[in-house]
Amino acid sequence: MKREEQETGITLKQFASEYRLRMKRDDCGDLNIFGKRGDIYQYGSGLFGVTILHAPTAQHWNIYRAKLAAAGCRISQNGDSEGTAVFDPGNEQQSRLAIEAIRAKRKKRITPVQAEALRKGREKSLDKRPSFALETHFEVSAMANPPAHAEDVFLR
Repeated sequence: MKREEQETGITLKQFASEYRLRMKRDDCGDLNIFGKRGDIYQYGSGLFGVTILHAPTAQHWNIYRAKLAAAGCRISQNGDSEGTAVFDPGNEQQSRLAIEAIRAKRKKRITPVQAEALRKGREKSLDKRPSFALETHFEVSAMANPPAHAEDVFLR
């Protein structure tokens, strides 16, 4: 059974859908939620892990380490400017802190009116595109020195 398809608790796909987050596969082929500062992944037994790797300073990790620990997350790795915490995806406070810590971008929601406006704009821009069909019309009689054959026009 794949890790993202565990029967216990919420899956990573459900979590990403609930919080409108983008998912991508990592180098190993596992689905993760990536952010500017780290990623969220399936940890096991219904828990998720949040790894903060790309912190601009050690202070970023230290602040979120304290916030995550205060919210009830277990800190499993603690480095100078990076670390990992394990959290319960069913706990909204822990989930929001993990998402905030990695600076994950949320998927945008658009209304049906916005979707229609985007569709019309796309159609309009496609109508304005120039046609790149090559139209060549030569009036051989209008040339000063007309070629003997039509193919000779391109050889000059």
